[in-house]
Amino acid sequence: MPRSAVASGPLLKRKAVSPTGTTYMSTRFQVTSTFNLAARKLFTVYGEVIEGAVSAGQAVVEPTGLDALVYSIEFIHFSTERRVAPGAVAITFRYADDQELARWAALPLTGATISLTGDYGAVCPFRVGDSAVYTPTDRGRSLLLHTSHASLVAGQSYRIARIDRGVYLVLEGFESDPGGGLHWGEFTTVR
Repeated sequence: MPRSAVASGPLLKRKAVSPTGTTYMSTRFQVTSTFNLAARKLFTVYGEVIEGAVSAGQAVVEPTGLDALVYSIEFIHFSTERRVAPGAVAITFRYADDQELARWAALPLTGATISLTGDYGAVCPFRVGDSAVYTPTDRGRSLLLHTSHASLVAGQSYRIARIDRGVYLVLEGFESDPGGGLHWGEFTTVR
């Protein structure tokens, strides 16, 4: 990864984590520090999982000001020693704009405990008729290469026609796709 991508924090190595609908017990995460990965538009919370398991797509329950979904889980590598700190994990949250980043960065998170939802599938923030912005994960995008969903454009807003099994968004124009909908974790809400 180019050094410029992480100028404001330690080097990160992405862990392949994707939405699976797997149920996890509730998760608690002890925050050591926070930083911004501006090149990737990720607000990053560094620390240690003290209970449960973290998964992409889990929603923050507490603190209430961090109204976000876990975007990815990263392992911290110290640039001078190139080793992983024991128990060190970074949870990232994708922010929509500078105002959202500023609001999250202003929260007193250092030393705090973040609580995350336990059941990934139970926190779908969308309703039929809502608009959702397609913000695919690398894995999500690769799964769509040979489907009609391959025509979706990252960053574009789509209207939700229905939600299958409480977690799969079926978009207008894709109602008859044999593959069904896409997991809601591939989208962000329109504000």
